[in-house]
Amino acid sequence: MQRVIIIGGGLVGATTAIALAQQGVPVTIIDNQAPSPNQNLDGRTTAVSYGSKLIFDNLGLWPLLAAHASPILQIRVFEEGSPWQVAYDSQTIGNHPMGFIIANPHLRQALWDRAQEFTNLTWIAPAQVVATHYHPACVELHLNTGETISGQLLVAAEGRHSPTTKATGIPQTSWSYEQAAFVCTVHHAVPHDGVAWEIFSTRGAYALLPLTPCSETGTSRSGVVFTLPLKQANDLMAKDSAEISHFLSEHFRFYVPLQLVGESWCYPLSAMKLERIIDQRLAIVGDAAHVVHPIAGQGVNLGWRDAAALAFEVGEAFRNGLDIGSQTVLTRYQKQRQPDHRQMLQMTDGIVRLYGKQSTLFYFLRNAGLGIVEQLPPLKRLLMKHAMGIS
Repeated sequence: MQRVIIIGGGLVGATTAIALAQQGVPVTIIDNQAPSPNQNLDGRTTAVSYGSKLIFDNLGLWPLLAAHASPILQIRVFEEGSPWQVAYDSQTIGNHPMGFIIANPHLRQALWDRAQEFTNLTWIAPAQVVATHYHPACVELHLNTGETISGQLLVAAEGRHSPTTKATGIPQTSWSYEQAAFVCTVHHAVPHDGVAWEIFSTRGAYALLPLTPCSETGTSRSGVVFTLPLKQANDLMAKDSAEISHFLSEHFRFYVPLQLVGESWCYPLSAMKLERIIDQRLAIVGDAAHVVHPIAGQGVNLGWRDAAALAFEVGEAFRNGLDIGSQTVLTRYQKQRQPDHRQMLQMTDGIVRLYGKQSTLFYFLRNAGLGIVEQLPPLKRLLMKHAMGIS
């Protein structure tokens, strides 16, 4: 009975399961999709902060990811059309990268492979929960497979449209940015040298993220995250490969020519916050608990910190023979995580709104701010540590 049931086997749900299993806690994942070694369902790349890399080190995941991880040695930030630039260099913090860029399919594969190494971790997929019953001492789930599973703690990790979270009735606030992220991979002849670019404009932000070289040709590759108003993003999706390559080359001139490789994806952008991230025998993690704009590349890193915090609190209770789903354990988890959620949402939302202002005054203030950051090394180091997840 002293078991955790996690609904959702994505990047955060699977990490939570591995973190718990490593501490000896019996865990069951229920996911509506069976893991596929060669899935192309997720075209995104993820910026894995240095803090998240430390979490993966502790979970034995990094050896499975290292070959697919492209280090971020510098981050260069500027506004389109402006001479001002902030250049963050990993050497000012230590002898390690600020983070790494990894394609999501590699992350999913590593999580699946690591999960198979635990005898106390069960992965049921494809399966869906058809009924959930909360009792004073346990949670009981009925699956469409005919199985009934019970445990002391349920974890909602289904993402931003989590049915489990919605069923609780926990008040939430959400809004759309009326933007979409156009996501793809490009090849280019000029080496990226571990540099990530973030370019702001009044219509959206454009990021070019360093990937490992193409395994077949050795060609330099980068991941593109291009945020645009919804109609413009849809119009871009409708273009052919040559037109998209030309469009991207116009905006990322430092690596021209860029060549689109493979598929492109488009993801609508929104934000969401919950009044609380716990309920009776329920903890909420990842995008089921919070959704932020990808402008700073922090969304899934925020979720991985949820996973680490929840696993720590549950693991402590488990080792001491306490009820792992008690309100005491859940309250400690919530108290630890909510300040980080609030701060990240305020920061990302503030940046989006600041750069959405089309006026000469705001253009001046934005660029003056970049100039001040560039000229103040202590402030720059503080911002770097925050982005790296080690502040």
